[in-house]
Amino acid sequence: MNFLGENLAFQHPWVLALLVLPLAWLLWKAWRATPKRRIFYPLVHLRLEQVSLRLTLTRWLPTLCYALALALMIVALARPVRLDRSQLPPTEGIDIMLL
Repeated sequence: MNFLGENLAFQHPWVLALLVLPLAWLLWKAWRATPKRRIFYPLVHLRLEQVSLRLTLTRWLPTLCYALALALMIVALARPVRLDRSQLPPTEGIDIMLL
């Protein structure tokens, strides 16, 4: 895999299948967060919904941060390694130091 100009590989690529967990958790949280009204008011459609960016961020930002942290931990468990094909073979020599 080529990522940002680096050749990457995973030592345990099967762990990446666990990336379904954060997505499932987000979907579950979104499904559970939908309001379910049990009391119906006759003129409820006339009330304006107070939806703002601040309200949306305070509601969803912690959930998104947790899901992102879980996804990054799963990627870390897959152990990404850099493939460097330009390594020089070991050579013999004499190490001289000047003190």
